[in-house]
Formats: sequence, structure tokens, C-alpha cells
Amino acid sequence: MTGSRLTAIAFLGAGAANFCFAQLADTPWPKFQHDLRNSGCSPYVGPEHPAVVGWSSFAGQTLGAQIILGSEGDPYVFWGFTDTEMRIEDARPEYFGWGDDDYPSFSRLERFRADGSRLWGRRISPWGTSTPCLDQDGRVFAASDDSIYYEGRVYACSAQGRPLWRSDYLDIVQYTHLTIGPDGVVYHPTDIGLFAFSKDGALLWRYSGYFQFQCPSIGSDGTLYLARHGIFGGGGVEAVNPDGSRRWYTELGGGNGTTLAEDGTIYTLRSPTNFRSDLIALNPDGNPRWQHALELISNAHPAVGRDGTIYIVSRQTTPDEWGVMWAVNPDGTRRWSLDFQTGSFAPVVVDAASNTYVVHYESYDPVKTMLISYNPEGQERWRFDLGVALAATGPAINAQGQLLIYAQKEGDPEPAMRVLTIGDASDPVPSAIDLGG
Repeated sequence: MTGSRLTAIAFLGAGAANFCFAQLADTPWPKFQHDLRNSGCSPYVGPEHPAVVGWSSFAGQTLGAQIILGSEGDPYVFWGFTDTEMRIEDARPEYFGWGDDDYPSFSRLERFRADGSRLWGRRISPWGTSTPCLDQDGRVFAASDDSIYYEGRVYACSAQGRPLWRSDYLDIVQYTHLTIGPDGVVYHPTDIGLFAFSKDGALLWRYSGYFQFQCPSIGSDGTLYLARHGIFGGGGVEAVNPDGSRRWYTELGGGNGTTLAEDGTIYTLRSPTNFRSDLIALNPDGNPRWQHALELISNAHPAVGRDGTIYIVSRQTTPDEWGVMWAVNPDGTRRWSLDFQTGSFAPVVVDAASNTYVVHYESYDPVKTMLISYNPEGQERWRFDLGVALAATGPAINAQGQLLIYAQKEGDPEPAMRVLTIGDASDPVPSAIDLGG
């Protein structure tokens, strides 16, 4: 497979010849798994004694979009809606200025203040569950798809919620989280290729292929490291240059997510069977360095702490539900592992002190979801009940060391979720936030 360069096509509000760039935002959590390396590692330390600091003022539905944070710690969320009973306050004018109202499902991109009150919301069609991303000029980019009509779009809004552009429909079935390169190019990974857009909406190129591409990790020189999984089997990792040409490809028999270490090592997961996965380390030139058998299946991106330790969660659904969290040293040896009663879908999040945070499904009947924190030695620090939240995403960490994650608030209808802020018990509670039950 080779990359293909396409002529820029027309977009709403986009100038095809304007390829000015803006880099990824320098905020506490601007994209999926925090940074261009997909490390999942925050420069801040999370809470020692967790307590509710506040809830967002609005509830929605979500399954896969991680919360991202602006410069003031203000959260951006990407809700998905399929149930008409969940369309709370849907008649507000700002929700009907953009999007296709005849779709049976839709999403809402919303920005909240740090105290939980809402700044603005924007309706986007069709349904989307990927994590948005922010650039340094405050633009927020989000993507939608529709598995029935095989179409989706990329959207851009200003920091004030003003629509900037949306792409033409893309013939996609599945997609994953958006990211922004060091030159400001917005990358949209899908099951038919990787799309590269300028900040103004011009399609710069498309790297074609009928593979499920995951959110790429990106090196400081702009090289993209893509894990791909073939529709009919096979797959691996390929390095793609910023102009859309291939640098190298390593066949691994499968590939699921890439994470880049500070020394340039590339970590990915492959699943040679339906019952186990391998963590694989590649050198910067694509040559395999080592592999570590995980014994269970894993679909979550690896996370990498500041000391280089790699963290992965895996799960098994048959014959019994259970899961394992692994800590692996940079040389491929196992540091420790922990068994779960059930499993986890979300990638691990790591703080600056190498404490880890994992969303864990403690039970399914009834549904009970926990956020659990472990110290660097794998000992449990604390656990926090998130209610019946079914969000397959880890928390974002703000500059105050607080965790922002989806959870169910008592009294809200299922499957409604809000943004929950978890801080230390001594943290002040903002007066404008709703803490009612």
C-alpha cells in the first residue's frame, strides 16, 4: 500500500489554498491520551484522598469520547444521543444551527466552565463517539460517523463555539480519535484510510487502505506511527511521513494502537488469537525489539509513565469475564500484574508520580463501574464508585491534579452521564457548581 495525494476539495467556510498551521494546544489534556505520543501520562499528580468536587450542569450519553481540557481547565465533551428521552433541552437554538436534523442519532460538542456550568453546545450529525482535539488557537475538532449510511464528517468550531467548517461526507464505517501533528495538520483515522486536513478544512491527502486505523502516535519530526488491523486478518505498524508517503511498514499479524516512548520506541498490541494479545516494542526503524505475551485479549492503547513503564489492561469474556492490568518494564520484562473480577475497556492513565488510574467494570448485573488508582508498585491506593457509567474511557487530569471523568449522578435517568470532577477531600468546592443528589 502506498500513500496517495489528493486534490483539496471544497468545504464550508474553508479556503483550499490556505494551509496555515496551528499546533496541538498546550493545555492539561488537549486530546486522546494527552499528547502526540498517546502516552496517557499527565505532568500533574492526581488526588490522594478522592472526593467529589463537582458535577457538570448537564447530562448526556457517551461510550468512547475522552474528556479534553482547555487552557483554564475547562472541559470539552462529545455526547452521543440515540434515545429521544435523552434529548434534554434539545430545543435550544444553538443546537440546530449545524447538522442534519433528519438523522436518527446525533452528537453534541459542548464546552463547560471549570465550575461545571455550560459555556456553549453544538449539535453534530450523525452520531460520534471519538475524542475531539484542541489546537493552540483554541479550535476544537470533532468527527462523526454513521454505520448505516457509511458516511461521516470532520467538524471544526472556534473556542466560542462558532462553526468554522465541516468536511464533505467521507465514506467511512468506523473511525477513531482525532489528533493534530506538530505542523498543525488534523488527522482523522478511519477504516478506509487516514485523512489529513489543514486547520481550515482543506483535504491535504488521504493514506488509503481498507484497514482499521487507530489513533496514530506522532514523533517530533511529524512522522505518524499507525497501527492497522486488516479486515480479513493481518496487519501491523507503518510509519507515514507528514506528506502522506510511507516510510516503512512492519507486518505483525495484527496491530491495535501505537504509543511512542520518549526514546522513540514504538509500542503496539497484536492479537494472534481471539484469546490473547502480545505487547510488541519496535525500534524507530520498525525492526521488532521484543514482545511480551499478555495471555488475555486487549484493545486499549498502551500507556507509558515518566519512568518508561508500560501499562496495559486486558480482558476475557468467555468462558468467564475477568481482566488483568499489566506493568511492563522498558526492556520487556514484567514488573507486576493485577487480576480484576471483570474487565476494562479504557486505556490506563498515569500521573506524574507514576500512580495509575483505571476504569473497571466491577459487575454487569447490575452495572457498577469503579475508578481505581494504584501506586507505582501496583498496590491499590483507592477506588471511587462511578455508578452505572458505561464510558470506555479513562479520566483527564487538570492542572490542580483533579480527575475529570464521566459518571452517573444520583437521580439522573439511565444512561445519562455527567462530567464528574474528583479531587482531594481538602479541595475547595466552586460555588457555581451543582452538587445536589
